Amino acid sequence: MKNSEVSPEHYSKFKIEPFNFIHENGLGFAEGNIIKYVCRWREKNGIEDLEKAIRYIQLLIVYAKIEEKNETES
Repeated sequence: MKNSEVSPEHYSKFKIEPFNFIHENGLGFAEGNIIKYVCRWREKNGIEDLEKAIRYIQLLIVYAKIEEKNETES
């Protein structure tokens, strides 16, 4: 596999690549995708990537509210 497939230019321009940041901080799937989409939006898919990030944020809010409700009912 070529290095560009492992580390695309739109990620390798950062001081800390998004994957490394996500992995080293033990972030979950949704949080990782938010970071990924926000980091690459200018270089890759533009507003579409920002909309994807928003979708993951919305999902996090829904699940956080469910968890919060379950905790108060316990």
